[in-house]
Amino acid sequence: MTLVLLLPVPVPLAGATARHCGSRPRRTRGHDRQESVIPSRPHVRPRARALAALAAVTATAALAALAQPAAAAPPAAVPIDLETATVAQLDTLLAAKQTTSLAITQGYLERIRALSIVGPALNAVQTVSASALTDAKAADAVLASGAAHGPLLGIPVLLKDNIDVKGIATTTGSVALQGNVAPADAPLVSQLRAAGAVILGKTKLTEFANFLTSGMPGGYSSLGGQVLNAYDVTQTPSGSSAGSGVAASVGLAPITFGSETSGSILSPANANSDVGVKPTVGLISRTGVIPISATQDTAGPLVKTVADAALALTATDLADPTDSASAATPLSGHDFTRDLNPGALARARLGVVTTRTCLTALCDGTGGVAGTDYVDTSQRPVTPAGGTPPDTQVLYDNALAAMQAAGATLVPVRVRVPFIASPGNPGVLTYEFKRDLNHYLATRTSRGFGVKTLQDVIDYNNAHAAVALKFGQLQATTSQAVDLSPGSADTATYNANRSRDIAQSTGPINVALAGPDGVAGNADDVSSLIYLGSNSAGIGAKAQDPTVAVPAGYQTGQGTPPGSRRPINIGFLGAQYSEPTLIGLAYAYEQATRLRRPPSSINPTLYRCTALPGSPQDGCPAATIPVLPPDTSNLGGLPGIVPRAALVRVYGAQRVTSGRKGHRYVVKVFPSPLAPDVPVGGRLVGLYVDGVRRATLLTGRDGTIGYLVGFRPGRHTVTAVFFGAVDLLKGSSQKVAVSAR
Repeated sequence: MTLVLLLPVPVPLAGATARHCGSRPRRTRGHDRQESVIPSRPHVRPRARALAALAAVTATAALAALAQPAAAAPPAAVPIDLETATVAQLDTLLAAKQTTSLAITQGYLERIRALSIVGPALNAVQTVSASALTDAKAADAVLASGAAHGPLLGIPVLLKDNIDVKGIATTTGSVALQGNVAPADAPLVSQLRAAGAVILGKTKLTEFANFLTSGMPGGYSSLGGQVLNAYDVTQTPSGSSAGSGVAASVGLAPITFGSETSGSILSPANANSDVGVKPTVGLISRTGVIPISATQDTAGPLVKTVADAALALTATDLADPTDSASAATPLSGHDFTRDLNPGALARARLGVVTTRTCLTALCDGTGGVAGTDYVDTSQRPVTPAGGTPPDTQVLYDNALAAMQAAGATLVPVRVRVPFIASPGNPGVLTYEFKRDLNHYLATRTSRGFGVKTLQDVIDYNNAHAAVALKFGQLQATTSQAVDLSPGSADTATYNANRSRDIAQSTGPINVALAGPDGVAGNADDVSSLIYLGSNSAGIGAKAQDPTVAVPAGYQTGQGTPPGSRRPINIGFLGAQYSEPTLIGLAYAYEQATRLRRPPSSINPTLYRCTALPGSPQDGCPAATIPVLPPDTSNLGGLPGIVPRAALVRVYGAQRVTSGRKGHRYVVKVFPSPLAPDVPVGGRLVGLYVDGVRRATLLTGRDGTIGYLVGFRPGRHTVTAVFFGAVDLLKGSSQKVAVSAR
């Protein structure tokens, strides 16, 4: 038997523009009761519904199809381990014609299937772009032509699912936004495409970047579920850029992007042993990124090496006139790869931070009594009474020693956190979340999309509480209660709070960077402040200052408390737009220590029984679990549910009986839902062959559906129908050619 598949036309490829390899590409600047377990979509007007349905078909099918083995021949092997491959290594292979972008992209898609979807099911990737392979083939054509091109030509990139990619839903992990198909790329994405990157898909995140409620676990969302940490699945992957952090750590893409308001890049980088860059607010355009706070939000890369981070920044730092902060950046078009200096630590002065937390107003002046008026906290972890030094203390000491050995001078500095007599309400982020999310929903969503305000999100969640509100929406409702009118008391309090945030973050940081004498511009100034883990996140976010975080090793499990091989990072914080200096310092430290290890070497048990080549298989569970055929007697008779047709992808068939009138086959198909509320692999109605209903059997739990079907030789039209929500969308059918043998 031969199956001839007539597949849907892929999403058109955006036009590629020739770029000079290694040079800065020029870009045109464009102008951040009982409930159903599967919630219905937010209201979408009919015209927009068709567009959303088409996008859902392509994007959902692309990701879902990874859940089972492909019928086609396996992709050509890439001559490098993609878990640890860097952009420079992949670029070298592409230039030498030892591999192709198509093979690289297929390799990463296979890793997504083997590690994120099945296997250990790290659950890091939300959506795979339906055009990823087409885009990779286009990149290969440019490479073959010898034409000039951008620095990321053919390199796959994953983006946090709060960043707009045209034709793909931007959900920020919320079931309320599952139909928010982006009508245009964010400028960040446009710049990546102009640099030649292949947009591989979207990563999962803590819902609404961890600003929906209080107490939501890092990496959890109502739409995406829980992301797992590959280094230790019992520990948080942290957030909110959890999916990007995990994807970077296990090699689901060589470059991933997250976003940060306060810690959402630096904390996942620390938890997942990534290099993370939280840039100055405005270095990368915020337009087209679902926001929390216009004053603190920024996108940034999560990668394996500082060199990869420099490439990612270089590709995305062009000024954006639609973003007031980005329009003013002095680093537009800067090539950060030129800042990769292995000798940058020689003669550098680095501030070793002690934080002074003021408990009374007296600490802010000239007096104060330790323990009463202030508490000094070193970055160096403290040994418990009667205990052994914690692993983090040893790792911190080792990091400082490595900097000294490379020629750096370590200068003790104090960063003062002033006393706040009355915090006031609303907080800065609470006020800006309502203001800025409303602006995004009103200006960046399609005309027919029904969710246009924060109140719409709250209403949708309340109507679908079983799925949407496992952890509540306290922060959303608190923000919604804020009065945004110019003359309101809330607005006056917000303005006062924001002014205080700037003074109490930028001021202490600048004083510390000025060195012991506190006067900027003198010889005792320091280039950067050194922080353990993600400890710079809070004060750096309020000051809009950058931090570059680098892996500093792994706990050994010998200290108090035991560490269980968990990663730890060292962060280099600097003044606004000091990224060139920080990249140099971080690169020099990375090259001097080379401490990063992939998850497969730190947590090898995770990789047992996966589909990856070389994965240990001894002692693994049986690949096939026997199941009884389900009772199909009541199919089609359920009241109040309308069937919905779906695209069918036939990926394999096995002949089970033969006869004079033809053959009987178990035909495996995979549904591509026409809308997000159609569950993959479930709520099955039936299979129709040439318009005649056939027996229906749901045989797999991984999205695989098997049907026992009689085929005569010839061409047949096969349609699968699934239970949908309340309306029936027109479906497409798979044409199958069957020949007897």
